[in-house]
Amino acid sequence: MRRTINLFIAVLALFVTESCSGFDKYYYTSAKIKVPKVYEYTDKEDSRRTQYWRILLDQDEMITDAYNASYVRFESFTEKIDDGGTILIKYLNFDDEGVELSHKINKKDVFKWNENGPYEYSTEFEDNEGQMVFFTKSREYIEEKNINALGQDFKALMYKGTYKFGLVGGGVEYEYYQHSYYVKGIGMVKYERYLPDGKVSVLELTKIYTDEEWKEKVK
Repeated sequence: MRRTINLFIAVLALFVTESCSGFDKYYYTSAKIKVPKVYEYTDKEDSRRTQYWRILLDQDEMITDAYNASYVRFESFTEKIDDGGTILIKYLNFDDEGVELSHKINKKDVFKWNENGPYEYSTEFEDNEGQMVFFTKSREYIEEKNINALGQDFKALMYKGTYKFGLVGGGVEYEYYQHSYYVKGIGMVKYERYLPDGKVSVLELTKIYTDEEWKEKVK
């Protein structure tokens, strides 16, 4: 009996390890973006919500600058890459006037190679009204799904992300969740965002630009 139990534990441990490992092949780091690329995420219901993410891998760091449909940068996100995943080391927002809002980082886990989660990163920043605001995002692996992106069929990993905002010391004022889909060698190809008012916002990857194409586009 003891031998059977030990064998079962060994098999179970192997299964758990295999089921939650290798997530690094699905994150942006697997795309080996040594020169900047720009991912276009389109909202097919409302083009005003389209976003562009300019991504660069610089040695052990990944820098993502996000732009809105008018090509105005609204966010900059820097992750440090290590053997276990990526951690947040710098986070900036920009308000409507382009003023930089720098975040203090409290928790750092952005994407883990060998963990199903949940894990999270959290920050605090002072808004342009002088109020201290907290922001938290947790991530949890859900399952593998079939998905169509860029005109092709892929197997994707689906994650659930939970977002929370509020005034520091005042509790959560706004919370929503989204399902994000990651494809091997590409990164995120789609998200479905479920808002508190019942609306669902969907962004899909529709094109990947070279940096030269991007510069030409925003002229």
